[in-house]
Amino acid sequence: MVEVTFNALINGLLYGSIWGVIALGFTLIFGVMDFVNFAQGFFVVVPAYFSFLLFTRWGIDPYVSLILVTPVSFALGLLVYRYLGARLLDEPHTAHIIVTLGLCFFIENGVLLLAGGDLRSAVTSYTSESIRLGALIVSYPRLWASLIAWACVIGLFLFLKYTNLGKSMRAAADNREGAKIVGIYVDRVYLIAFGLSFMIAGMTGAVMIPFYLMNPFTGMDFLGKAFAAVIIGGLGSIPGAIVGGLIIGVVESIAGVFLKASLGNALTFFIVILVLIFKPSGLFTE
Repeated sequence: MVEVTFNALINGLLYGSIWGVIALGFTLIFGVMDFVNFAQGFFVVVPAYFSFLLFTRWGIDPYVSLILVTPVSFALGLLVYRYLGARLLDEPHTAHIIVTLGLCFFIENGVLLLAGGDLRSAVTSYTSESIRLGALIVSYPRLWASLIAWACVIGLFLFLKYTNLGKSMRAAADNREGAKIVGIYVDRVYLIAFGLSFMIAGMTGAVMIPFYLMNPFTGMDFLGKAFAAVIIGGLGSIPGAIVGGLIIGVVESIAGVFLKASLGNALTFFIVILVLIFKPSGLFTE
């Protein structure tokens, strides 16, 4: 029983780091520019399909495809900000939600039309491989996906803390008008924030496709997990998004082993309800 619990815990942490990074993109945009992007989950799915296409048509390994997926996702974020996000900046959150949900359905149906509704996964030579450490069994592709997720977290932290552009983002997040007064080009900061958010989502999709079955509707599932993670951790909090994702991963994994897998989502949103009742701002925000 102890071994089963330990395996469930480790696998929950692996998945949780992935959910946390998806939530990281969501909370980055909200924290920097007070923008609610409900299409975040679908910007995991689209690059995942792109990676799947590269693998099935040209035999490019999903991890190698990151070389293409990363800049393409970043550029997609720039386009979405320029033609959609920038026009909604001064609108209420309700407008953000309505427009980005509309974008969700547009992407969902576009992928359905182009690729069909079947579940897709890039079955590679290492998809079913595992690393055994005594009684611990860790899926090889999940481990790599988790490591890349943590690399994204560390990279973003270093970017925000030590680069001039990262410091400008933090300044714009604290006070947009004050940032403008001291000469920060806020529109460029917001543009890069959108690009980074979509880039993180795209990288996540590419590293998940070797082991995670996806179809055009999977984006809603990712959105639900990301939203739950940021509510648990606190809107706009980067550590909160990561911890929220880890909590979700562990809860779902433990529920799948000892209860029913279908109860994982129910327990996740039960935790969300408890957080909203006892600490509405989230665990990491005041």
